[in-house]
Amino acid sequence: MQQRKRKRERKRKIEKTEDMKREEQRRKRKSIARRRKSLRQNEYWQKRRRCLHFDLVKVQLTRSSAKLICGFH
Repeated sequence: MQQRKRKRERKRKIEKTEDMKREEQRRKRKSIARRRKSLRQNEYWQKRRRCLHFDLVKVQLTRSSAKLICGFH
């Protein structure tokens, strides 16, 4: 009986640590995605300021950056 109890407790501990690890990884992924998004937006606005033909500019958001395609340039 004691052995079973100990085994069950050990199993529960392992599950807890795995859950914690999973949660931590999820949090890291989210923060990285957030950082990427803000960088992308910054890049977009920098390029947008450089180009004066606002009405001709089309935005192409890629995973890594924001491309501005201007009909004039």
